[in-house]
Amino acid sequence: WDHDIAGALDPAEAVTAAAAGSGRFGGWVPAVARFDAALFGISVGEASLMDPQQRHLLEAVHTLTLTPTAAPAFAAAAGLPGSPAYSSSSSGAVAVAVGLSVMDYSRVIPSSPGQPPSPYLGTGNAVSVACGRLSYNFGFKGSSVAVDTACSSSLVAAHLARGVIINGGGGRGGGGGGGGG
Repeated sequence: WDHDIAGALDPAEAVTAAAAGSGRFGGWVPAVARFDAALFGISVGEASLMDPQQRHLLEAVHTLTLTPTAAPAFAAAAGLPGSPAYSSSSSGAVAVAVGLSVMDYSRVIPSSPGQPPSPYLGTGNAVSVACGRLSYNFGFKGSSVAVDTACSSSLVAAHLARGVIINGGGGRGGGGGGGGG
């Protein structure tokens, strides 16, 4: 990490305002521009305005569905077609709880003077949209909630998902997150 050249970074490769020059220390994810937008039915223009946390959530769940040892367990837990737990009445009844905080990617995206802001800037940087993208792309039909409790976001999201599983409030639950816990 070379703080002195941070201001010259391509915004598609930057992750936070700190990467644009306001901070000396942090953890940044490289190559966020390599996101396969077409895989998720997202346009390149929309993907370029999506916070990398949303991109990584989609990629992480997609990777989970492809991992030979995890895919059968994931399909069974989600009650997806082809799994022993599948039934047409409960298919996709998966609750999603995502813990995210500090959605600051919009601060490093250059604006175009004289041009109206893109609607993708809003959806690409809203915490509430991150969990909705997971539900939509993977066919999860249970509740979908974004959690922002600062440093405990991921912990609270996992707790909520556990409650769904134990109390049966939607069938199955999955929780996780990043950026806040």
